[in-house]
Amino acid sequence: MLHDSITALLDNYERRFSSHTALAVTLLNTGLSLERRASQPLPSASLLKLFVLGLVLKLFTQHLLDPDAVLEVIDDDLVGGSGILKTQGLPLAISIQRLAELMIKYSDNTAANSLIRTLTTVEINSYIHSLGADSTQLRRRFMESSPLYNITSAGDVALFYTLLLKRSLPATSAHWCEWAQRLLSDVPSQRLREGTERSFASGGKPGTGTRLLHDSGFLNERTVAVLMICSDVSDIGMPLCPAYKGGMELFRDIGLLLRKENDR
Repeated sequence: MLHDSITALLDNYERRFSSHTALAVTLLNTGLSLERRASQPLPSASLLKLFVLGLVLKLFTQHLLDPDAVLEVIDDDLVGGSGILKTQGLPLAISIQRLAELMIKYSDNTAANSLIRTLTTVEINSYIHSLGADSTQLRRRFMESSPLYNITSAGDVALFYTLLLKRSLPATSAHWCEWAQRLLSDVPSQRLREGTERSFASGGKPGTGTRLLHDSGFLNERTVAVLMICSDVSDIGMPLCPAYKGGMELFRDIGLLLRKENDR
């Protein structure tokens, strides 16, 4: 029943807005999973920031990275798009932990680029591989001029959340997993979580870009859900766009179905 209801919603959206959707849902309390193109690599937008966060948590745990260490944001890190650091001007020195917070809570591209420069693309991709997230790859920094897209899959993002909630991220302490869960629960955007009470138990990370509208997260610590929309509509990320409005309705309706399933 749940599978049929969600499939009908996705089919209807794809027909209306010339879009391609990918879905991965895991009900942690029952083991039930729902998938639609879950292993297909797609442009990731800001969902890739979750994996950067994961490596930061691991290095904090191993005392290879000091959360209070201050990084200087350099001109090469500074980009547009989402975030607040782009308006601050240089010189700018911020702790690593604060950069991670800005990268997730405000999806700050400049903060993400500072962390990527410090961690290196090679080490981030090595970490991604260690998770078994085989459809995910960091190919460039955020907003960087390049023909390559960063990629991930709905299934890989769902895997990250599942490991986080189970406190099973590689070489990462429960303390830092809990800190990350609290950070994700404080992300302002709701989408799949619309109507859910703000709490430690529910959180997530959206992603928006040209032709992209994604959301991901966990509901009541029992359900992991990732929905990625790739559209022929170039301005799908703009609130006045019908495909955007339809996407917000789709996130809301699927989230509502999942919460009902959770309550059974």
